[in-house]
Amino acid sequence: MSKFIAELVGTFIFVLVILCSVKNLGDMKAPSSIPIVVGIGLIAGLFVNLGAGGNGHLNPAVSSVMLAKGDLSVSEFSGYVGSQVTGALLALGVYKALQMPKTP
Repeated sequence: MSKFIAELVGTFIFVLVILCSVKNLGDMKAPSSIPIVVGIGLIAGLFVNLGAGGNGHLNPAVSSVMLAKGDLSVSEFSGYVGSQVTGALLALGVYKALQMPKTP
């Protein structure tokens, strides 16, 4: 799997877990558990990303720092950020699809 696909999948998992964990924040009896769930989502995203050959950025801010340090070329940076944004948008689409009311 290419590093960009790995970045997309890892970001997708991470963002989807965040979106689903804060869905009913007002109705939760223990909102203090949200950081634990988000941490598990981050670990799962990194596990998939790193296991598939990615670099574990999962965030355009991290990729920006790597570009500024000179560890990424501009073309690699564009690939990483494009993959991260695409993964996040796909997660949002899945989240919204899960939230659609069921019709009889």
